[in-house]
Amino acid sequence: MKTNPILWAVASVGFLFFLATSKFSQKVFVSIGGPEKCSDCRVFAEADKNAPENAVVFLGDSMFSRMQENSIVSPAVNYSIGGEDSLGLARRVRDYHSLSNARAVVINGRVNDVHHGVSRQGSIKALKEIIDAIPTNVPIFVVLILPTSQFPMQKIDALNAEILKLPRVRFIDARYLGSDGALRPEYDFGDKLHLSALGMKLLTSQIRRELNPFLQARRN
Repeated sequence: MKTNPILWAVASVGFLFFLATSKFSQKVFVSIGGPEKCSDCRVFAEADKNAPENAVVFLGDSMFSRMQENSIVSPAVNYSIGGEDSLGLARRVRDYHSLSNARAVVINGRVNDVHHGVSRQGSIKALKEIIDAIPTNVPIFVVLILPTSQFPMQKIDALNAEILKLPRVRFIDARYLGSDGALRPEYDFGDKLHLSALGMKLLTSQIRRELNPFLQARRN
């Protein structure tokens, strides 16, 4: 039987789309080592060798990767990777020697933990490993996970509740950007998950308001 090349091409594209978007493939991606082997990880590890001293280090996912960190504080470096969960960050955080002399570290809670099916216990264990990798004299700020209708809010609320129990951490709560388990329309990029330009501006301003006075007080 002769294969129709057009049907074969359509089927191949469909299969690749399934691999890229399915929860199954995302779990496999995480379980086999996932983000720590990505090109961004290698680029960031190399760039960190020349990171300025006393920089504020941002460690996020796609929420932070769109952020202009130097508009918040300077010097700053941003080692954020879209799609990454807490397990991925825990694997790569020890690559960054800049953490040893950072002025502060800012981490965002990982909605991708819920997306990838990471257990709440697994998320908190990974976050504790991340905290342990940061010297005790370096302040740590964690931005709580924002509301989204993309994933069950019950799981997100439960994870945020556990994050609030973490030691050594100061919290930045921007959940006002959402309402009734979803981002407010004016702050929604359009995918019910990421922030619009206005939403990102408000989040950036809040981080600046909470981070800079704290750092100034420590300097004095």
